[in-house]
Amino acid sequence: MEKETDKFILTEYDGKSFRGISKNDSVFIDFSKMRKNQGFVELTGKQGTKKSSTLLGIAYAMGAELGIDKKRLFNSIDNDLDEELVGKKGNQEYKVEVGPSRILVKRKVGDDKWKAADDDTPAAMVKNLFGPVGLFPDIQKMKGRQEIEVMQNMFGRGEEASRKMQKLEAEYDKKFADRRDINRDANLLKGALEVEPLFQNYESSLKKFDKPISAEKEKRAYEDIVKKKNDYEKYVSALDDLKDAAKQTDDEIENLEIKLKALKESKKELDERVVKGNKWLDENKSIIKEHAAIEKDWLNLSQTLTQYEKWKDILKKEAQLVSKQEESQTLTAELDELNEKILKATNDCLPKVKGLTAKVATGIDKNGKPEGMFYLVPGKKQEQPIHELSETENADMWCVIWEEMGTQFIFIENMPSFGDSMVTTLNQFVKNGGTVFYTQMDRAKEELSVTFKSKID
Repeated sequence: MEKETDKFILTEYDGKSFRGISKNDSVFIDFSKMRKNQGFVELTGKQGTKKSSTLLGIAYAMGAELGIDKKRLFNSIDNDLDEELVGKKGNQEYKVEVGPSRILVKRKVGDDKWKAADDDTPAAMVKNLFGPVGLFPDIQKMKGRQEIEVMQNMFGRGEEASRKMQKLEAEYDKKFADRRDINRDANLLKGALEVEPLFQNYESSLKKFDKPISAEKEKRAYEDIVKKKNDYEKYVSALDDLKDAAKQTDDEIENLEIKLKALKESKKELDERVVKGNKWLDENKSIIKEHAAIEKDWLNLSQTLTQYEKWKDILKKEAQLVSKQEESQTLTAELDELNEKILKATNDCLPKVKGLTAKVATGIDKNGKPEGMFYLVPGKKQEQPIHELSETENADMWCVIWEEMGTQFIFIENMPSFGDSMVTTLNQFVKNGGTVFYTQMDRAKEELSVTFKSKID
């Protein structure tokens, strides 16, 4: 807790327009009647008596992050935001004026004169005057990211911290998705390679195809022998036709005496051609064997060429696989670095309390990962989520946080919902010089009642 001379001593609160507070039904609290040992400010009344609006109005004027859209802070009847909080720090009096567009801090320079304090920005001035404001959250009903956001809003830089976190997480998610897609492509390439016999016998294939293979000479020789074979087959067919014609001639000789002479001449000529044909066939009969031999060689070479082309494709896929794996490793390193930045950005907004840490789930697969605020209770060996802390452990944790952060003001809605251990903690907080604002339902009170107390039961 800060020294008495450094503490902001409240003088008055004048709420004109804030949520349920309107200009026709305003709230004024005179804190000058509050004795030194009375650190509890109790706001009681039945429902609709502006208890919560007054509590949050004072907290907002002190710079508390309420986690509520600013438009919802306006009074709906006045459509305005208007409140003042006056007090003293050291020997200087200050007034915080809350308006619809800005918060202004003024310093008293005369009996009834106020001048804008321009030592720093209004937000920085408010923070300097009041320090971190303890807007006590019902954090045990929260989980995960909501716990972190509450801590950031209470002790960090509000929207600025959230935007920084969102930017880092968006960058993390993009790189995570890129790495997932690259790994998917790499797995597809790996699967395609593993079923290839040439890839399975990698060393043998590498040796076999050490040099590029060309078969232009063999191809031309093969095409030439194919042409000769085709010509040979045509010749055989033509010769068969000649033989058929000769036989037909023999059959017609008896019936064609008149044409016998001509037919004999024709027969003689045909016989000569048959002789020549047989001679040519005999001279060229090696063509069939040559064709069979060269066709076998060509088929073997053709198969080798096909395998060679496949091998070149395998080497290409292997290069792509290596590239994808290297990309994945690079992105993994970048993801690790981003994860560290996200954790640092998160923890920068948190109170520096021993045992209090934040865990942020990142990446596309973040569902199921631990996330939220964790606390290592003194004496225990393992940290646990703060929403799982017992009432006593939760109260002790906040006591440590308030002490570490130098919190002067705490705001609590519905005080009766807290148990004995929290009451003990709050009484000690007030005894140490702090101030606690709290609301309490009292259906017998028709109007808002403000009571100053030194302790609560």
